[in-house]
Amino acid sequence: MYFASVGTQPYEWQSSWSPAWRRIGQHLRFTEPTVDLVKGYVRRALQVIADELPPFITVHARRGDFAHQCFDMPSQCLAPLSAFVRKVKEVQGAIFVKFGIKVTEVLITSDEKDPAFWREVREEGWRYIDHSAERTLDRHGEWYAPIIDIVAQSMGIGFVGSRDSTVSIVSAHRVEDWNQGITRMVNWGGRE
Repeated sequence: MYFASVGTQPYEWQSSWSPAWRRIGQHLRFTEPTVDLVKGYVRRALQVIADELPPFITVHARRGDFAHQCFDMPSQCLAPLSAFVRKVKEVQGAIFVKFGIKVTEVLITSDEKDPAFWREVREEGWRYIDHSAERTLDRHGEWYAPIIDIVAQSMGIGFVGSRDSTVSIVSAHRVEDWNQGITRMVNWGGRE
């Protein structure tokens, strides 16, 4: 059976019924050594000593290459952190309804380089993997930072991503199907 749709959606990968996700993608798991490595990164980012990670929400705020599509108006085009904060609060509420637990830990990943963005993240009380402090590039090579972020995104009980980002789309599918978690997407410019 193959599903098809008609309308404004350019491709089905975003849909939960996507054959590519249902038949292949959901079965592609990360290797145990990679998951163990990433758990260490997440543990340090969340400042957790115990082996067991607490329930947490992951956020993927794609900025870098999206900013190039903003035609010299990134402040009007890119979603502000406040849009992600709103969606995280929605996810926290839905997690409480579904699982009866209050999730306060939020781990954000982003390709943003602006220190003001990361200052805002810290002011929000959110955590992130500091690949510079971790020396990820020196220790593992150039592809490990995004791999670590992607694996970390899949570990949450909730996820908030950037609409139209393939990384966010796949991470949302992983959280929904692998963890039975709750997900939301933030629109460009933070518009609802």
